[in-house]
Amino acid sequence: MVFRFFHLRKRGTIPMIPFLFNLRPQWEKEEIVRQYTEELFAHASAAKIGEVDEWCRFIHHRHEEIPDSFRDIIQLSYEQLEKITFSLDKLLGPEKLPQGLAKYITHTLYEKHVPRKYLIDKLGVTVCPYCNRMYINRTETHTVCQLDHFFARTDYPVLAVSFYNLVPCCGTCNLIKKERELGYSPYDRSAGSADDLVEFRYRAVTYNQMTGIKAPDKIEILHKRGDMERNIEVLELEELYQLHRDIAREMLEKKRIYKGHYATYLKTHYKKLSIEPERLVTGNYTKPQEYGKRPLAKMTADISRQIKLI
Repeated sequence: MVFRFFHLRKRGTIPMIPFLFNLRPQWEKEEIVRQYTEELFAHASAAKIGEVDEWCRFIHHRHEEIPDSFRDIIQLSYEQLEKITFSLDKLLGPEKLPQGLAKYITHTLYEKHVPRKYLIDKLGVTVCPYCNRMYINRTETHTVCQLDHFFARTDYPVLAVSFYNLVPCCGTCNLIKKERELGYSPYDRSAGSADDLVEFRYRAVTYNQMTGIKAPDKIEILHKRGDMERNIEVLELEELYQLHRDIAREMLEKKRIYKGHYATYLKTHYKKLSIEPERLVTGNYTKPQEYGKRPLAKMTADISRQIKLI
């Protein structure tokens, strides 16, 4: 007999984790971006920055939506960056950023002077926001992660050091993405949390898979927004997540052993727990605002709710 308890739906999206930075007060975000810019310019060539400013003023007269100073471009919000990329695409011939200045921004300024430690600390990122599979934390002397340009620096060199264009991510995601476009940025404020973007499910085909004796047939990622489909196509996350079917199996085994809502039992019998019962039961964080603290938290939480483990 074959059991198919959960049917495959339309191919979904990858697990994007919006930055909690998005929820900070506007004045605080502006101050962080301003300080980032000051640290960046502290080691930059004043003459080169002046040349980029001249280009910005030249372009601003023809395309008013593009700021008239390089400093302003660096501090543009994600939504503003998204808008001006359309204008930058239209620049022709003499309007384009001179190759020498483009190289200075994308190589010298970005590779040598971007305050990576400051950026990562202020974003509060510890797990890759693109995949939620790997830690990307830092040491005092090294950043154990890479910076992705959401808008490719080869296409938009003037945006290569813009605060909201730099996404700390794991090496795997950065290597796979390269210069290709994605559909959603973790700076995008239109989603309150990852729960607004995706949902993980396990698919069981046999009784042994349903009960945890064997790993589930498949981990599915269901999309909640149409603009996310591009992401899974580029980063191949649906394929990568099949490596984690064993975790779903462990949760199914826990459900079989506990024979009930064990988190409720813990709340009732242990009043002074210092860790949430749901976290003790699942072995991971289960609140949307905490998905970015530990790898695979979103998948663990979703599947635990699916099987009513929590």
